[in-house]
Formats: sequence, C-alpha cells, structure tokens
Amino acid sequence: MKKFLTALLTVAMLFSTFGATTVKADQSDDIVVLYTNDVHTYIDGTLSYDVIAAIKAELETQYAHVLLVDA
Repeated sequence: MKKFLTALLTVAMLFSTFGATTVKADQSDDIVVLYTNDVHTYIDGTLSYDVIAAIKAELETQYAHVLLVDA
C-alpha cells in the first residue's frame, strides 16, 4: 500500500509541475496513461519497447497529455 501511495503522490507532484500548455486545435484535453507492469524479460517478438514508443508517439499526435509509466 505504501508503494502505491508513493507512486500516486509522485505522479500527482509531476503533474503539478506542468503549467498551462498550448494544445493544437485537433488534440484532445484528455489524459492518456500507458503502463507496463512486470515485463521482466517478456518484451520480445512483436511487442517490444520500440512498438510501445511508437504507440505513445502516435497517441501524442491525438492527445495533449500522454504519460508512459513502468511498474
């Protein structure tokens, strides 16, 4: 439970450091959170860190706020 609260507070502090940002007219104000959890050595084959980075980059063209976290 302590680890969860620590992570939650860390994310909250991170978001509080962002000021007003300029959003393109075609971008949504929604917040997208992408996460990986317990991947250890599983990232291989068709699912790789490059693929995850490409997914994040694509979402950043559609949304103003995209966060990628790894547990």
